Amino acid sequence: MTEARLEIIDLTVRFGGVRAVDGLSLSHSQGGVLGLIGPNGAGKTTVLNVLSGAAPPTSGEARLNGRRITGLRADRIARAGVARTFQNLQTFHSLSVLHNVLVPLEARAAAKPVVGLFAPLLRGGQLRQRAADLLGRVGMADQLDTPVASLPYGARRRVEVARALAADPRLVMLDEPLAGLSRAESDDLARLIRSVADSGVTVLLVEHDMVAVMRISDRVAVLEQGQLLADGTPAEVQADERVRSAYLGDELDYDPLLHKGDKRAEAAARQRVATDPDAAADPGLAADPDVAADQEAAADRPPQTTDRRRREPRAQQ
Repeated sequence: MTEARLEIIDLTVRFGGVRAVDGLSLSHSQGGVLGLIGPNGAGKTTVLNVLSGAAPPTSGEARLNGRRITGLRADRIARAGVARTFQNLQTFHSLSVLHNVLVPLEARAAAKPVVGLFAPLLRGGQLRQRAADLLGRVGMADQLDTPVASLPYGARRRVEVARALAADPRLVMLDEPLAGLSRAESDDLARLIRSVADSGVTVLLVEHDMVAVMRISDRVAVLEQGQLLADGTPAEVQADERVRSAYLGDELDYDPLLHKGDKRAEAAARQRVATDPDAAADPGLAADPDVAADQEAAADRPPQTTDRRRREPRAQQ
């Protein structure tokens, strides 16, 4: 599958006197996972709404593979190769897992003139097999006939990802898919998201779980008050003092897997270890011999108070 080329050009979205998105320009053509993060109210969900056709821009435009998608109806944007999930689950709770995926598959088939006349006949054949394959891909192959209403929350999220993949997208946008999940569920779903990206589908991920975002993203863009604050690799963004001041704070400790080979990020992380005993106490530091001496020195200092409040899932912007 050809990787999606996404271009956002001077995008502005106003709601009355409020600029939810303010002159945002961002392009991405390398595939993989593009993380879109920022404080609550930064404009992340509004960007997804514009890209999916759920909200019109005030000015500016967005292009997918050179084709302008802003101004198109949502169904035409979907046919152009864009799919998304929402903060609030959009599954059919009364239907089975299998039929939840069959619905978008049948809608897609019906939109094709030749196939559309025979879509009902294909339900027991190709479409059913395609739905089963998609559910197997997200780890739900053994629950095809289970009503979605009886599934745990994390499993419902997997069904929603399968429904998005039913559109055969080039770009799939996920709006806080990890919100409300346990750490184990979050890690499992993050691995699934990474596997989707590795299959050739570009993923635009809006999420507040910074551990997951930094581990699976190839690139991270940070919004603040509708504007682009920072853009770079996870290590670069994690080490950016502007991002820490506006959003991350001290929530993330040094992670040698993220910083390995990034001299700028390593230097910033070592500085934190030298001045912050809480950061030095992170067991992940033991995996990096370059900071072992700093860790040992910091551990001998008197303890300091650090705000390490866990971020809760945000309400939709």
